Amino acid sequence: MSNDHYVRVGRSGTDIDSFEEVIAAVDRLVRSKWGGWSQANREDLESIVLEKYFSHFGRARLPDGPDGEREVPVAWLRAVIKNAGIDLHRRREARPQEVADLFDQDNPEVERMLLGALAGVPSLSTVVTTQMALQSAFRALRDAYPSDAKLIGWSVIEDLSLTEVARLAGKNDEATKRAIQRAKKRLRDLIEVALRADG
Repeated sequence: MSNDHYVRVGRSGTDIDSFEEVIAAVDRLVRSKWGGWSQANREDLESIVLEKYFSHFGRARLPDGPDGEREVPVAWLRAVIKNAGIDLHRRREARPQEVADLFDQDNPEVERMLLGALAGVPSLSTVVTTQMALQSAFRALRDAYPSDAKLIGWSVIEDLSLTEVARLAGKNDEATKRAIQRAKKRLRDLIEVALRADG
């Protein structure tokens, strides 16, 4: 079905039912296409897609399809979601997120995810000690092994799939899996060093 078959209409006001229908469709299609992304990345993509949708079709109501009935332009949305997703991924690949920056924002979710990924550190006893040790250890890892810090950022914080991380790292899946395990072990060791120093 050609995207040209969808016709923008000019009724004034916002059709709430149509608005919710489009949002639901975008959410479903983004999850279908980019389900391996983190929730934050999917939400960013959804915002971009909705902005493009309302810029193209307006907020008045759903566009008319080929049969003259209003409908969500699924084919149009799929194409936009694919292209916008690729663009977003390329921008983030060019400027990878620094996990240490998230620590500076006092982000307990980052700490929770890292602790979940590093299960088995027996001496992580208090929230305050854990927070300080994680901050210190991750910065030490970033300084000594920047590629390991990126691997942990991509796999744990951004929740990318193994295949996506492998592509970003320029390795095959098996080599990437081993590299992630090594990076986690190094971070665990650095946490233990930080905890001993604080003790």
